[in-house]
Amino acid sequence: MASQNTFFTSKSTLIRTFKRHMGLTPYKFITYARIMESRALVLQGLPVHEVAFRVGYKDDSSFIKKFKALQGVSPKRYLATNRK
Repeated sequence: MASQNTFFTSKSTLIRTFKRHMGLTPYKFITYARIMESRALVLQGLPVHEVAFRVGYKDDSSFIKKFKALQGVSPKRYLATNRK
């Protein structure tokens, strides 16, 4: 595991710098990226548990909660409204 000496800065400075440049904390950025990736998988018709696993969630409920918070609808509703 990398120590703070590897980056020659503290964890809080690294997070603050990341947020200044990206507009989000690293955690929120990763969450956002996971949910954006999951949208394509949901539209492919994969089961929710498979989508959750593929984008890095260990359980469906956490994934569904984050998906709904960012997209405004559940994965199932997202699929129903965006099906072509």
